[in-house]
Amino acid sequence: MNSNQRKFEEVKKLNLPLGQYLIIGSGSLGIRNLREIGDIDILVDEDLWQQLSNKFEVIEEKEIKKIVIPGDLIEIFGEVSFGTKELYSVSERIAQANIIDGLPFESLEH
Repeated sequence: MNSNQRKFEEVKKLNLPLGQYLIIGSGSLGIRNLREIGDIDILVDEDLWQQLSNKFEVIEEKEIKKIVIPGDLIEIFGEVSFGTKELYSVSERIAQANIIDGLPFESLEH
């Protein structure tokens, strides 16, 4: 098992519900073995953000809100994380996710 795969196994351990999140950023390259990744960024819908923010601390850093899962391998972002509106909504991005090895990844086009 390579380093990227070990990190994706940590995401699976969170048991996040499909249809409410997707892996963004370098994770889409890492699952395709195009790049070694440092951490995994996850984008979640509003309902899942609320659940996770009740369970984990929300960190505000340079006007970005995120949840860092203990171990510093996984950072979680939601619609409230960024000050500006993204080109595509979180729900649109989740709906267009590519499912690879049981995990939803943002398409390379995005």
